[in-house]
Amino acid sequence: MSVKSKPANDKVKAAIAEIERRYEIGHAVLEKCGPSSPTGLIKEEARKHGISRDTCQKLRAMADVKTGYSRGELAKLYAKFQDAEHALTISHFVKLVSVPKGNLRTKLTDLALKNRWSSHRLQAEILAHQGRRASGGRNPTKVGVDQIEAELGRVLWSWDHWMNTNEASFTGLEPELRAEVDSLHRLISKVQQMLQDGKTK
Repeated sequence: MSVKSKPANDKVKAAIAEIERRYEIGHAVLEKCGPSSPTGLIKEEARKHGISRDTCQKLRAMADVKTGYSRGELAKLYAKFQDAEHALTISHFVKLVSVPKGNLRTKLTDLALKNRWSSHRLQAEILAHQGRRASGGRNPTKVGVDQIEAELGRVLWSWDHWMNTNEASFTGLEPELRAEVDSLHRLISKVQQMLQDGKTK
């Protein structure tokens, strides 16, 4: 006899409804632009839907069954949300699409749901796993054209966070090296702002 999922509470229903709404946007963008497209076209679609270009790209990736989720996969996740009486949000999903489909994404999804991680905590865990893969000597994952800005943003966020955390220790550097590090930090901030504003060509 099959086990029925618990009825979804209001918060879970609201979260699922928002995921569905954003998934539909991603699906519409995917149909319009395909898996990759010229910068101007994705920017136009972002304006049309009232979202940033980065979010537009992530929603497109989420709606693509190769990089994101099929409707069947989402339905299984919704059932998990109902059983847990807690749901991940669209913010969690746009971060999870940066993790290739497979065991690691499934593991992070289950941990995020079980431990009720915020999307920021999930992002930190994703970055930590990516760092462990890099330190293990494996070749970095090659990123597609449609995801390069999102991946660049994540890498720069990690560097910026590290530099902000350790800024007080920079006083121990030689003056010339300290000046170069400060210049690098300013450049990282500048590129982050450009990505956020959608000013890259």
